[in-house]
Amino acid sequence: MNPRSVHSGCRARLTWRISRRVYHVDMQHGRLFPPKSSTISPLHMDIADTNDFSERLKSIQDLVSNTSNSQFDATGPQQRDWEQEIEELEKLVALLPLSVRTAVEEHPEMTQLLEVVLDLGRPPLARFPSGDKKLSLSPVTKEDLEYAIAQVGDFGGDNRAGIDRTLHRISCMRNRRGAVVGLTCRVGRAIWGSAELVRDIVDSGASILFLGRPGVGKTTAIREVSRTLSDTLKRRVVIVDTSNEIGGDGDIPHDGIGRARRMQVRDPEQQHRVMVEAVENHTPEVIIIDEIGTEAECVAARTIAQRGVQLVATAHGNELENLVKNPSLTDLVGGIQSVTLGDEEAKRRGVQKSVLERAAPPTFDVAVEMLERGKWKVHLDVAQAVDNILAGGNPGGQIRERTSDGTILKATLAAQRPGMVTRHTTDSGSHGASRKKLSSSNTSARKESELNGSVDNQGRTSSSSSSSSSKGFAPSGGFGVMEGSSHKTNDAGDMGEGSMDSLLGEEEELICERALKLRSWQAARGVVDDAGGKLLKLLPFDLDPDSLWEVMTALNLIDKIYICEKVSEADAILGLRPQMRTAAALKRSAKRYGVPIYVVKNLGAPVLARALRTLLGVEPSLAGAPQSKSSSYSKRSASQIKSRSEEVYSDYLGAADHGEVSRGGAGAVSNWPPSPSTAAYSSSNRVAPYSSMLEEQALEEAEMAVELIVKPQKQPVELLPRAPEVIRAQQALLDRYQLKYEVVGEGVDARIRILPPAA
Repeated sequence: MNPRSVHSGCRARLTWRISRRVYHVDMQHGRLFPPKSSTISPLHMDIADTNDFSERLKSIQDLVSNTSNSQFDATGPQQRDWEQEIEELEKLVALLPLSVRTAVEEHPEMTQLLEVVLDLGRPPLARFPSGDKKLSLSPVTKEDLEYAIAQVGDFGGDNRAGIDRTLHRISCMRNRRGAVVGLTCRVGRAIWGSAELVRDIVDSGASILFLGRPGVGKTTAIREVSRTLSDTLKRRVVIVDTSNEIGGDGDIPHDGIGRARRMQVRDPEQQHRVMVEAVENHTPEVIIIDEIGTEAECVAARTIAQRGVQLVATAHGNELENLVKNPSLTDLVGGIQSVTLGDEEAKRRGVQKSVLERAAPPTFDVAVEMLERGKWKVHLDVAQAVDNILAGGNPGGQIRERTSDGTILKATLAAQRPGMVTRHTTDSGSHGASRKKLSSSNTSARKESELNGSVDNQGRTSSSSSSSSSKGFAPSGGFGVMEGSSHKTNDAGDMGEGSMDSLLGEEEELICERALKLRSWQAARGVVDDAGGKLLKLLPFDLDPDSLWEVMTALNLIDKIYICEKVSEADAILGLRPQMRTAAALKRSAKRYGVPIYVVKNLGAPVLARALRTLLGVEPSLAGAPQSKSSSYSKRSASQIKSRSEEVYSDYLGAADHGEVSRGGAGAVSNWPPSPSTAAYSSSNRVAPYSSMLEEQALEEAEMAVELIVKPQKQPVELLPRAPEVIRAQQALLDRYQLKYEVVGEGVDARIRILPPAA
């Protein structure tokens, strides 16, 4: 091992090559240390207290010789070829004037140098992770700038240049005459393992978009992604390197991109053309793009994605919301369009009639917000996240943070969107391996509290160690999930699926958030759930609290109905037909706890009033058993039939606004509190028979066909295939209409063809 260079001065430093690693010696304070970002601890040395440089050097040599080299062979999560990095860093430092160069070399954080700023007439400035430092009191002169410019290549149309086969970038500032008046010498590093936070996503083949402020490490991340894809995964990777920042300056790309091929761009304004050319000419499996910033480049990226090529790119913007609000880049997340809602839908959502919605599928599957080095926020479903943003909620996401020992902590943020089912989980993994719960030890608890503390500004999360004891309400307008004692974790790939079935376990329970508002209003009026349970416990599913409260106040029902927020506590559930059609999780939970579900067509005051009075038994049902409704079919007009055809029948009890119930039951929820011994709690009253609902639909279909087509237009109509007993009911209806018909098809294809009346 031999010293690489020696500098004398108040803070003399010596560079040592030990086991193919480069280490630096602080000659004054007696410390041997690697660069700051390495996981190797500095080695404190006992050096003779003498000003003689040779004696201090001999003391260091003796100490290093007696030290096991194994101390310096440790590899952390970010492995670097330190020797090559130091050599490349020296090439950048060599551009600087002698006085500035000496100040940089003697700085204790030289290996962590970010960039050097040289502005004409101002002192030179060096930027380190710890802050900025003036390198000299003397201002920069024209001669200093000319000295630096002479050692780099020509500046391109984007005012950038580089050093051959390095990742450094030298950018210039010009005056109105085109003369260079300032330089920004930015250090480029290839950091192995810097993309380990998203290694699982890279392996999956999903398109990834990296977001972050300038200098946070976006280019470094995609450079490492390109190396991983080309070397480790053996995929055909082509890099569109407009500024030569990914692969470095010169015709031969830097080793940091691995086996990936690099296409240079002559004119930065033609980057979109080179992007499409890369797909057409070089058969890539992956395209890497740095700094997408124009509409033409967004269109080119969408074209590439539609051809089945994996995209990895960067864009300037701190958060996903920045892309949504940026007209030039909004196409990357699907584009935004204005949609006009109907009156009922706008009132249900609580928004104005004109809203913004996503126009198309996003170009990228995953978006990564680089909050800081080693801490990223990942949106595993960009489409779902954008929809949440446009709905006025929080996009959620997953925070991933790397600890000093290489462990990757993951915490899932709850997405905030009205009517959305969410979960809160906190998990951890090691280098993208299987996810497991955070340990309850002091160290893990401290890490988790720090992580959750940074998450609270975006959305609420719940700790996996306390999820069974706390009620983690999702801040949404619909339903949230309270996790039970099972501590089930949600895999990162499941987030944003939008599937309620996959998010609910056997021991999880639905909690209605919008009902909490009504519950608080009732509590203010002194209405509590008495021990006798004499009040009707009603769970309003996604109903407007203001509309329901207004009706309850007008009918003086505030002290007769107890609003609850849990399905397990409810005696009945009241909701809208359109929402109940897709509420699979609610219906499954209601079936589990034996709670009947009633529906209304709209939130009009008369409809809600009739529904509440029917549920309480104050107003009897307008219809009894289904056979009584069939007898009145011939008396209804075509307009009434068309209105009835818009109603949807599913596996719920009935419609409270029409008094519809199953066979053998009344329209009211009576005999409170219900018990297994009461008729209201019996299975026949709790769930409508499936066959009766199919028969009801079939009769509606036949009636509509007769009233709207067969009679007015004198045209024959074939009905849908039905079961034999349902066909017999349709035949009885057609007999009352005195129409001819015939049964066509066999088995499951048997159906009725209605013939028009004779002229």
